[in-house]
Amino acid sequence: SSGINAEYGEVLLHPSPAARLTAAWCLRCTASAVPAQLTALVDICTDKLEKLKTSPEALFGFSHSLAALIGCVGGCPLGMPHSRSKQVMVIAEDMLRTSSQNTRLSLPRTQCGWLLLGALMTLGPPVVKSNLSRLMLIWKNAFPRSTKELETETERGDLFTWQVTLEGYSGALMSMCSFLVHCKDLCSEDILRRLAGIAEVAVNVLSHLPTIIKQHGVQLKAATAMVRLRLYSCLLRIPPKQYDGAFANLLRQLVSELVLNDQTCTMTSLLRKQCHRGDSIILGIWLKDNDHQTVEEQLQPNSAAGSGAVEHDSTCVFMEKDSSNWPLPLGVMVVDSAVKLFGRVFPSLGDKHKLQLLSHF
Repeated sequence: SSGINAEYGEVLLHPSPAARLTAAWCLRCTASAVPAQLTALVDICTDKLEKLKTSPEALFGFSHSLAALIGCVGGCPLGMPHSRSKQVMVIAEDMLRTSSQNTRLSLPRTQCGWLLLGALMTLGPPVVKSNLSRLMLIWKNAFPRSTKELETETERGDLFTWQVTLEGYSGALMSMCSFLVHCKDLCSEDILRRLAGIAEVAVNVLSHLPTIIKQHGVQLKAATAMVRLRLYSCLLRIPPKQYDGAFANLLRQLVSELVLNDQTCTMTSLLRKQCHRGDSIILGIWLKDNDHQTVEEQLQPNSAAGSGAVEHDSTCVFMEKDSSNWPLPLGVMVVDSAVKLFGRVFPSLGDKHKLQLLSHF
């Protein structure tokens, strides 16, 4: 056991993020297979985070391992001591609080702090309920408090500052989404209303993203795409009536995603599921009848199928139950979530607005 853990530890410090994420997933599989080792593995990860807290690679590797281990707690009959979840909450808050103290560690601390909070949500209401008021405050403070503050933020800062800021936005929305998925019993009308208020602020942020990219360069495109993905995923789990005040800005953005998506040819992965089998031969549905389906799908032009990978979205180490549903490329996931959200919001519109929207297509 100690030898295997040592091997994992070496890979968790590997320069490649994909290697570190794969090692984190393997560690989760080990805990699922041998539940008696879960608490010991959690202790090892928390200890390493304390000892190697000045190493970006160690922060990334051991934070994702810890998140992966927390993600498998629900499937382990022995569970995990409550004191460990409290310890992880302290670690996550400390990362977010100290992220601005060291520029070299700002980005990994921000990313890993939000990641651990998102993983904690998978433990469900028994763990989250006592921390809910703190979480609501943390989520609220992650975004500008007013339109004026947002405009002021847009006019200042450099490339690195915005990388950290956008990571904070997407991380906060990711942990909110994890809460909505795993803590449905805590989603009262009041909580949903407050979360929708935070999401509406995030919708306003979207309208400023093109300006930010124009000012600081295309290096921020991936970060802004991740913010959009997290926001759409979050809104999909909140009743549309809770954020109807943001419909105008939101629908403008969704239409842009679907029909004005730069000059790229990003294809949704949802199209096949909507086609009748007799009409879908042009999309390669016939491949399902082959033994070598996976290989053939990856050879299809503009195909999103068969290209899932753990590095496309690191939250899959705690959000997914098995490796058969790895995330698709970021561009595909954004389009997919935009399609789903458009379909959820559209029925809530008046007939006049429905006709106006359909004219764009």
